[in-house]
Amino acid sequence: VSCGQYLLDESDREGGDVYEVQSRSISFYDRYTYVKKQSDDTFTKLAIALNTGVSFYGRWMMIRVKADWEPEDNGSDKTFKSGSFLYVDAGSFIEFSKAKADGDEDAIKNCNLEYHVLFEPTATTSYSGYSTTKSYLIVYILDDVKEQLT
Repeated sequence: VSCGQYLLDESDREGGDVYEVQSRSISFYDRYTYVKKQSDDTFTKLAIALNTGVSFYGRWMMIRVKADWEPEDNGSDKTFKSGSFLYVDAGSFIEFSKAKADGDEDAIKNCNLEYHVLFEPTATTSYSGYSTTKSYLIVYILDDVKEQLT
């Protein structure tokens, strides 16, 4: 349906890199996402659900979960609820994605993925978006349809 590519320079933030991102949309909501760090030779298809959004902030990959993400798919022991906003070390996740694509079970176990939940929805709250400053990430949350910053 569509494709896109952009370059994101996060090297000025601690542990950051230059990320080249490509996406190929196969429907209005679903897309394949590929990432290449400046030091890599090839793009890696990210091991995320087709409807998941990703972006980068320094060394972190930000993940917006749009459908429940099960442990067998995310390399952890936790299910992340639809509507959650997470972050994980980008380098570790790219290595996990490479290992998963290659079917290398030993490499998958050694990726040391540690997910951090920035936001998990409740009955009255939902994720609205985020913005960044040089040193901070600001998350926008709707609580009873009123926006709050965290």
